[in-house]
Amino acid sequence: MKHYGIILLTLVLCLIQSPTTARPNKPVAFLLNGQGNIFQSFDGSEWDKIDRSKFLFPGSYIKTGPDGSCQLIFESFDHTKYIENNSQIKIQDDNIKVLSGKVKDKQKVYSFMENLKRKFAIIQKYTTVHRSAGSTKKILELPDSLALCDAYPTLAWENCGSQYNYKLTIQNKTYTIPKSNEPIIRFKLKNITPGKHHYQISVMDNSVLSCKAESTLNWLSIDEYKPIKSKEENLQLINDQGFLLGNLMDENGLKVAAIDYYIHFFETENNTDLIPFLAKIYKELKMKNSLNKQIQKFNKKL
Repeated sequence: MKHYGIILLTLVLCLIQSPTTARPNKPVAFLLNGQGNIFQSFDGSEWDKIDRSKFLFPGSYIKTGPDGSCQLIFESFDHTKYIENNSQIKIQDDNIKVLSGKVKDKQKVYSFMENLKRKFAIIQKYTTVHRSAGSTKKILELPDSLALCDAYPTLAWENCGSQYNYKLTIQNKTYTIPKSNEPIIRFKLKNITPGKHHYQISVMDNSVLSCKAESTLNWLSIDEYKPIKSKEENLQLINDQGFLLGNLMDENGLKVAAIDYYIHFFETENNTDLIPFLAKIYKELKMKNSLNKQIQKFNKKL
């Protein structure tokens, strides 16, 4: 049955991405922050209710009820398009056609649709379950690259097991992290100078070394974080529960912050369609157990 699920997923993705189908390879808009009754149609006559954020393709229609509203992100616009109540629009290649009601510019979003479209084309490769080789030996893996900063100082790695404690060495200091039942170990760093730093994490079975791993992180300076913060403040005004903020953090290498924003988004909105965006981060952070849990959630909807 598991093999059947993978085959079915592959067929579905082929249908989504095949240039011979009516649906284009990439979306042109992203609907978010929906309130009240919102509906979508592919022919303008049969309507399905929308209850989550989603990508939109040319030719589809959106309408809002008396209590409905939503925002759309387009690659060709620097601002979100706010669809007011009792409105109907048609999605075009790089614009919207207002059929009734009102549409206005809302919040500045820079080039986020471009980023989302690029990721949309590649994230499906993160939906294959990764199986272990069967070894019982604990191996800690760390990401090849990672950014942190004063605003987002938390270092994270996958827990090798509740029986293990950890030692973290960075900038000539060693910290002891106690045992935990949490799937991900988190440690908030302090007083780290801007720039690249080598760090090492030792997995300890009480006082006995089980394994260790090394990597490098980049601590952003105040000036490096400023443009990120500016975009972050604009996105917070949209109040989309964290999906766009997760994308922003991902784009700037702040992967742990991206996880936290995505997790908050999925806790707030039941949206399995967007799980591959979170799976991508888990893959890059080499958190295999967390990655596989998200993939299994995604595959259940097929």
